[in-house]
This record gives sequence, C-alpha cells and structure tokens, in this order.
Amino acid sequence: MLWLGSALLGVGAAALVCFLMVSNPLLAGLLLTGFVAVCLVFGAVFWALLKGLARLEAQHNTKRAGIAVFKSMHRRAGMLVVQGVSLSLGLAALLILAVVQGDLVDRWQEVLPADAPNRFVFNIQPDQVQPIGTLIAEHTQQKPRLYPMVRGRLVRMNDQELRADELSNPRARRLLERELNISFSDTLPVQNTVVQGQWFSPGQTEPTASIETSVAERLNVKLGDTLTFDVAGTPLQVSVASIRDVRWDSMQPNFSS
Repeated sequence: MLWLGSALLGVGAAALVCFLMVSNPLLAGLLLTGFVAVCLVFGAVFWALLKGLARLEAQHNTKRAGIAVFKSMHRRAGMLVVQGVSLSLGLAALLILAVVQGDLVDRWQEVLPADAPNRFVFNIQPDQVQPIGTLIAEHTQQKPRLYPMVRGRLVRMNDQELRADELSNPRARRLLERELNISFSDTLPVQNTVVQGQWFSPGQTEPTASIETSVAERLNVKLGDTLTFDVAGTPLQVSVASIRDVRWDSMQPNFSS
C-alpha cells in the first residue's frame, strides 16, 4: 500500500539522519525510538479522528455534501494519517525550535560571569599593541590582556602523515581540514584544568604543547606524541606535554592547542 510505503520511507530516512548526525549509536537509537513513538501517537490521534468522523456520517445517514466528505476521507484513512503525522511533526519541530532557542539563550546568559567581555579584537600587529592597549585602558580603566595567536594546520603525528579522508570520525576529519588556533603562555588560564601530564616548566627550552581534551580524543593523541603543524608553510614540531579541559562557555580566549 502507498501509505505504508510512505511511512516506512519516512522512518528509514529518519533513521539514516539520526545515525549520520549522532556518532553515538546508543544516542542515535534513543533519538530514533523517540521519533517513532511520537509518530505513533500522532498517527493514533488522526486515526481516531477519522474513525469518529466516519461514525458521525453513519449516524446521520444523509447525502449532504458536508457529511459525505467524511466517508470519502475514511476510505483514504491511511494516506491521510501519514500526511497528518508529517504536518504535525513539522509544526512540532517549529514549536520546539522556538522554545529551545529562548531557553538556550536564557541559560547561556545565566552561566556567564558578570564581568564577561563583550568585545574581542583580533589580528593586532606588533606596532599596534601599544596604541590599542592604551585605548582600551582609557575606556575600561583596566589593563588589557593580549594573547598571541597562530593559525596552523596539523599535518603529521609521530612521523606519520595525517590525511582527513583516512579518518572515520567526521569531527576528526574537520579538525584536519581546517587550521587550529595555537597560542603560548607562561601560566595556565584560570578556565583550563590539566587532566594529564604537566603544564610548561619555567625555563623550558624543548618545544612542547598542551592539547584540549576533545581534540586529543578525536585524533587519538596521547602524552609524548609528536605533532607537526604547518604554520604558513613552516613546519612546527612539538611533543604533547599535557592534555587539559577547557571551559568553552567562559567567554574568555581559549585555544585547542
């Protein structure tokens, strides 16, 4: 039957989307189960509504056009249920987006610190550091903190070339397809926590790096691994000295490596 084929096609497409968008099979299965359950609930409601309209037509037993339509709808109940469920899912998605968007913004504002900055300045050249620092200090009455930032692409790990098309994890592929933000600092930022290894030691001369936890997990990076970055055509080789957690919602400058 056409309506049954349409329903199976919709469920199959939903299953494919769930497993493509969610890398966790358990989470994807739960998401698909919830989707099917909602479809069944909507389908039962529409089926009961059509049954009720058909019973109403039988009770009146009249040939008036307004009631005769109900009998015609009952004959095509399967397809009407599929169409009704599709429309209901679309409207439900719009309502969820409207509610969730406002809730996410409210929760995000609640966790932000009171002194969170609302302006960030990028690409400050060496000859601009002093005048920009003076300008910011005059308007905020605070000395600005500047962070060096270098853009580099990760190209090798332990003398093995890294290729995005050879990775099965889509999030890991995206890390290799773009440049990463690299910085350096003598002190560990307050919103960062070292979970493995040690932070840089004073007077250290060998080139080492600290990697953010999620980046290390996606690329399977471990302590002691050697990473090579391509920084504007110049190779930069470092060994991993620590792995750290980063609070990305702190509204402070954060770096993946």
